[in-house]
Amino acid sequence: MSRFPVTPNRELGQHFLVDENILGVIGRLAELGPDDVVLEIGPGLGVLTEYLADRVALVRAVELDRGLEPALNERFGGRGNVELVFGDALRLDLGAGDPPPTKLVANLPYNVATPIVVESLDGLPTVALWCVMVQREVADRFFAQPGSKAYGAVSVLVRLSARRIGFRAVPPTVFRPPPHVESALLAFERVDDAVRVRDAVERRSEVGAFDEFGVDARIHESRVRRRTRDGGLVHRVTWNLRELVLPWELGDTDVVVTPLANILPLTARLRRRPRILVFDWGLAGQLARVSRRRRAILLQALRAAGAILSPSPSMRVRLLSRAQLEPDRVHVVELGADAAWFAPGEGRRDDTVLAVGKDMARDYRTFGAALRLTGGKATVVAEPRNLVGLDFPPGVTVERRLPWPELRRLYDEAGCVVIAVRREDAGVGSDGSGLTTLLEAMAMGAPIVATARQAIADYVEDGRSALLVPAEDAEALAGAIGRLRDEPDLRRTLGRAARIAVEERLSTRHLAARLAPIVSAHASARSTLPT
Repeated sequence: MSRFPVTPNRELGQHFLVDENILGVIGRLAELGPDDVVLEIGPGLGVLTEYLADRVALVRAVELDRGLEPALNERFGGRGNVELVFGDALRLDLGAGDPPPTKLVANLPYNVATPIVVESLDGLPTVALWCVMVQREVADRFFAQPGSKAYGAVSVLVRLSARRIGFRAVPPTVFRPPPHVESALLAFERVDDAVRVRDAVERRSEVGAFDEFGVDARIHESRVRRRTRDGGLVHRVTWNLRELVLPWELGDTDVVVTPLANILPLTARLRRRPRILVFDWGLAGQLARVSRRRRAILLQALRAAGAILSPSPSMRVRLLSRAQLEPDRVHVVELGADAAWFAPGEGRRDDTVLAVGKDMARDYRTFGAALRLTGGKATVVAEPRNLVGLDFPPGVTVERRLPWPELRRLYDEAGCVVIAVRREDAGVGSDGSGLTTLLEAMAMGAPIVATARQAIADYVEDGRSALLVPAEDAEALAGAIGRLRDEPDLRRTLGRAARIAVEERLSTRHLAARLAPIVSAHASARSTLPT
């Protein structure tokens, strides 16, 4: 290695492992075996890589820093069981290698340790065991107990899919340069039948928030969907089959809160448990679009449900106007954002415009037209189906999926977040389109420009916590974006008011407080469920 002197890159969070005495501890915690295929992220000088290569079938080492390429190639060029990959581990398909990895063993770069672990739990299903070197506070957070100071969204995610099997504090002296923080070696293994992390992320904070209100809540995903993400016929069959089998999968569960409303309330009534509380993410629009036969089945299912939960007053009114339901069974339960996870950071906001969302009611065509009028940089986080036939102007970056910490960073740095949604009578997407992004942006204290849909207007006040514009009006949208670019004081005022609204009434704790009494009432009444 002396022919290629290297200097650790602090911007990449590099602290090279140089003390070989720690390697034996890693080997024991990782339970290395001759058949293992190990994924190593951030090999650095190759000290750990060489130790692994002497003990396992294959090491696939992923390194972002191209400055290390000559040294690593010289050291491992002759090793047939070492595969060097140079690129960003957060953007590469780490599971695409043949054979796929069975273990992840790494001295992780400190600045990407959390997203790598969270993404790998969901994105690398063949990995059964992790042994990673991380900051001590990160290690504590991964498996923190509910109610503890370190407990948060990341703790929920990791504990849903894994259990800790080993821990070792590591002194700064084993690294070059020595970090200014404590480190720890953490080993954990995948738990069988764990809830998939990406689905859990979307609902993560509601679960922990219920503890305070005496409700034992957990996340469940039907077994027929946990390992099935294929399209076509398989997707359609499993998508509908889950509503048939869920009541039996859920065992002695008393109450389920779910958006699944096609037949689940009917199958639950057949089994006489659990009580189904249907979350209304767009029932009025669905009733307007489906065939007469499907509408009749959906109405029957809604009448069999214990209650309907609408996330805004206007959505409740719209549902009652479309369905013959008893008004006292349709409750308004405002959504909430995880105010601890989505919290404003120290980042300085730039002029980038951010648009996030995959619901088909999102109006990226009008958004693109507005950008042509305003110019400047923008980032769009959406699915390909949202962007079919669209051609954005120069300066627009399109992302399909991002790690949650990266998305949070975009919220924190964006000059404004735009939530452009189609007209309510457009006949596409959900009635509540945009609400999740709205709440995340509000929690981050981001300046917001949004379409003045009724459901959105139930959460924000025009001119105080957001700027609202007419649907499908590119000029009005461009004018609002330009106004925020030109008026930094307005950006700060809107962002501050939005954050205060989350802290005062729109956090996940507030959501749990609104929902817990309804859940408890139906849990008590479950034994009286009619046949």
